[in-house]
Amino acid sequence: MGARLTGILLRLLQHAKSTFLPLHAAHHAIAFAALFSLSAAALMPRTAAAAEPSGSMLCAAGQLHLAAAECTDTRVVSGVAFYYQDHPLSCEEASMSMALTHQGIALSQDQILSELGADSRPMYVDQAGRVHWGNPYETFVGNVDGNESDYTGFGTYYPPLVRVAKAHGARILAYGSMSALTIYERVLAGHPVVAFATWDWLWHPRHDYISFDGRSIPWIGPVYASHVYVVVGVSPGEVLINDPIRGQYWISKSAFEAGYSDFDEAIVFA
Repeated sequence: MGARLTGILLRLLQHAKSTFLPLHAAHHAIAFAALFSLSAAALMPRTAAAAEPSGSMLCAAGQLHLAAAECTDTRVVSGVAFYYQDHPLSCEEASMSMALTHQGIALSQDQILSELGADSRPMYVDQAGRVHWGNPYETFVGNVDGNESDYTGFGTYYPPLVRVAKAHGARILAYGSMSALTIYERVLAGHPVVAFATWDWLWHPRHDYISFDGRSIPWIGPVYASHVYVVVGVSPGEVLINDPIRGQYWISKSAFEAGYSDFDEAIVFA
């Protein structure tokens, strides 16, 4: 059985050589090998035919918890300033301000907030018990000096931030839904990433609400709070975080992935 599966994997890798996604095909081959207890190490010379062995491929295997490959790359992105947030709920604005400094763009939190605009309409609960509130995919929801737990303020998600950043000439490489692995690869390539996660780096059940315009909004409130960070470094087992409230620190990849998994949304800055 092992020989037959190895043959299948090698054909997969050969196919990867002719596609636009060789690295991802190599990732899948290594994962498949581990699933059936085959030697991923024996496949490594063959993966070179599909994609050059790289830190990102090794990190992908580590992300899949494979013993056959080891993530050996460490990178800290230079040229990213650190700022604390100026308001109780301006974590996303502070994070974007930090990320923009990597491109030499100075944009204050209050300037970002001014250009975002805000939906200050109060939330309401319908007869079915569903919360209705503003749309953070369109603008800032609530008062930046308010509190999520009492519905006086919330924040904004990635699209309004991208809009403001681009208006000031920022280069955005990717935004929206992306995996933790993609974030690691982008940071290893030298790019700061603004990530939407939970305050305590734990996964929490979602209690999505309905925006006034009818969209389902990812939300873990009002008991648990979301938070926004800048990822500025990656090591084999940890992630370096610029946290606009608690400062800069390393956390384990498992903690990062737990907190990030509630939203899986980020912005990659050049």
